[in-house]
Amino acid sequence: MEALAKVRNLRSRAPLFLVVATTGALIFLVAGLLWSDYREQLRNAESITRHLAALAASRLETRIRQIEAGLLTISSEIPKTALATGDAGRHRDRIGSLLPAHLAELVGARGLHICNADGVVVYSSNAETGDTVSVAERHYFQQLREAPLPQTVFSPVLTSRFSGAEVMVAARGLRDENGAFLGVVFGALDIADWQRQLADTGVEKRAAVVLKRTDNHAPVLLQQGDSTGGHEEFGSAKLFVESVATLTKAGGGGQAAESTYPFYIVAGLNRHDVLGGWLARVSLSGGVVLVVVFLACGLVARLRRMRQREVSILGDVVLSELQFSDLAKLVPVGICRLDASGRCIFANDCLATMLGCTSGDLIGREWSAIASRDARGTEGVESPGESVVLGVSEYQLHGPNGGSFHVIGESRVECGADGAARGYVVALTDISRQKRAEAELSRAKFEAEQANKAKARFLAVASHDLRQPIQAINLFKDALIRAGLTREQENIARLLSQSVASLSELLYSLLDFSKLDAGMVQPQKRPVAIEQIFRSVDDAFSSIAQQRALRFKFFYPFKELVVCTDPGLLLGVLRNLIDNAFKYTKSGGVLVGVRGREGRFVIQVWDTGIGLPEGVGEQIFEECFQLGNPSRDRARGIGIGLSIARRTARLLGGEILYRSREGRGSVFEISLPSSVIVDGVRGAVSLVDAKGDENATVPDYSIFSGWRIVVVEDDPVVAKSIELSLQALNMEVDVFCSAEEAMASPRLLGGDFYISDYLLPGENGIRLLEVIQNRSSSPIRAILMTGATSPDRQKAIRSQRWRVLYKPADLSLILSIMNDVVRAEALQNSGAAA
Repeated sequence: MEALAKVRNLRSRAPLFLVVATTGALIFLVAGLLWSDYREQLRNAESITRHLAALAASRLETRIRQIEAGLLTISSEIPKTALATGDAGRHRDRIGSLLPAHLAELVGARGLHICNADGVVVYSSNAETGDTVSVAERHYFQQLREAPLPQTVFSPVLTSRFSGAEVMVAARGLRDENGAFLGVVFGALDIADWQRQLADTGVEKRAAVVLKRTDNHAPVLLQQGDSTGGHEEFGSAKLFVESVATLTKAGGGGQAAESTYPFYIVAGLNRHDVLGGWLARVSLSGGVVLVVVFLACGLVARLRRMRQREVSILGDVVLSELQFSDLAKLVPVGICRLDASGRCIFANDCLATMLGCTSGDLIGREWSAIASRDARGTEGVESPGESVVLGVSEYQLHGPNGGSFHVIGESRVECGADGAARGYVVALTDISRQKRAEAELSRAKFEAEQANKAKARFLAVASHDLRQPIQAINLFKDALIRAGLTREQENIARLLSQSVASLSELLYSLLDFSKLDAGMVQPQKRPVAIEQIFRSVDDAFSSIAQQRALRFKFFYPFKELVVCTDPGLLLGVLRNLIDNAFKYTKSGGVLVGVRGREGRFVIQVWDTGIGLPEGVGEQIFEECFQLGNPSRDRARGIGIGLSIARRTARLLGGEILYRSREGRGSVFEISLPSSVIVDGVRGAVSLVDAKGDENATVPDYSIFSGWRIVVVEDDPVVAKSIELSLQALNMEVDVFCSAEEAMASPRLLGGDFYISDYLLPGENGIRLLEVIQNRSSSPIRAILMTGATSPDRQKAIRSQRWRVLYKPADLSLILSIMNDVVRAEALQNSGAAA
């Protein structure tokens, strides 16, 4: 009540004349500042335009002086007889080398030319220019022909007949000792270079600079900022402040017309650009003054009403305190109020129940004794000197049985009239059940991820053991075919080959899928020509198209297009899409094309097959999803090809999309970022790598007849298959099951060719071949066979010197690589002999 009495005794003692005097002084001060600012804006604008005009004139003077000096030098070096009729051929070589040399010294010049008295260009710095170009109708030629003395003239801006670019010609007449007109030497000044010179002057966004001629005041070049309004006519009517600078000759000093060039620079700013900011400040200042006046007038009335409001506010504060206490007792959230030092001054019943005590037990306790902060859940900031966190944070509270539980707390600071912290309010919610659920989910997710990674690693690492039997089957099949079979046996062998091919395709699909899951596939990007990719695809599928009487075409309008990607992965994706197209196309054909779309690089595969029904959507990219194959025909795969293709495309930074109409056909496209496109074929590499060409023809293996082949293979079945296949071709084969056995044998050295597995007991195949090479007196021929696909082993294999063959491989591929090694050796020997 005593405070309310003091409020009632408040009186406003601010005199009205003080308000009026203060307002008048403010208006006078603002007006003076605005006038001073106006004069400063004009001085700054004049300084800017003078600087820009002088700087632009200085830069362009340098270009003009260079071309004028160059023309004068050339005119003094040209023999007078060089322009005589019929003498051009005799002087062509000398002058033809003279002009390019001078042109190289002239910055911004596009060409130097010399014409005779008839205006026909007889000498030019452009090698492709003939003698059919005439400049007789040009004004500068006619002007120099009529001039009594040699001088330099400048043409208006025109289109060059030599380069097609916009240029301005600087020309100088050639006369003999008697003053007879012999011709003109002239040079083309690149207008684009002058434009860059004006741009390099640092023209601000609000300024404009123009180059004009002094004879007709026609603009030659215009450089303007964004805010100049795009002047179509650059004149003083649109400019508020402008400066002019003439282009003087060296040493001219501006005393005579001959000491200046026929150009001048105008740099200017319009009224809005000069005074736009000042006018805005005037408007703002006027508004501020008006606001101050209105505020001053309302100040007295407002002070009179403050007494009643003070009484009302004090009553509301008392009522608010009572309401807070009642609400804190009812809500199911623990609420604690702390003073500035962090001691509890209020706690509701819910918080006391959480801690197993009464509200009175918490009064006076420090916050750090009530709760300990969990730093992992902190999203706020600590208050100065205390452990209270402003914002949202997680805390640990100690329960009545000695245990602890998690709560999430939201803290707010209470400030006094001076802005200092007066205390804090903390609301706590029990999240123990949520924490337990999160821990269980995290543990289950971790276990699932570990199981999935273990499965993927198992399939990826087991690829070597899975490839071994298929390698043996392939070679046994080749040996069987060469054993002189009957017709019925040949049919059985053909069916066996088809079964092996299906098994290999199934194995490759499963292994590729597992390697993608394990993250073992990393793109090795390099430049490769699109034409080479399409040729490889054509080699693989053209025979299939002929067998099925289908059209198979390619469309790539940019023949020299090069894409920076992993060619092996991209070819795998393309082969998958094209193979599906042929599988489901009975008539018509397949088209493979490349195009650009919205900044991306797109390869499309079109077919006229059965198409896809509506509603399939993204299901087609799911694992083991197939349409129209209820009997699970193995010839149509197992339904993971498109899933592998999409995941591979995403590794390359792209995506696979499709459109289809049932009964009409489909189009699948690989969309890659435009950043992977490189113009031109320079730097592109061949697609043929260490894996060999799957479609390579069988080489002439008669050259290997009688050769001794050393085979080191720890798998006895694979070793036997290689031995039988090579012996069928009249080769002598020595087989060793380990590196130690091979190195201990006296028959190791002297072999014509060595075939070694990479994974051997003890020493690996690379170190074995190194030992053989060190013991041999001459370079050995060798193939390293492997089924290992892990990134570490792939890196080690690629770094060695011998050819690598990936299992499973048939006999024709082994013979093809052997033939390549022998051919490369022959080429190297012939080159050394030369």
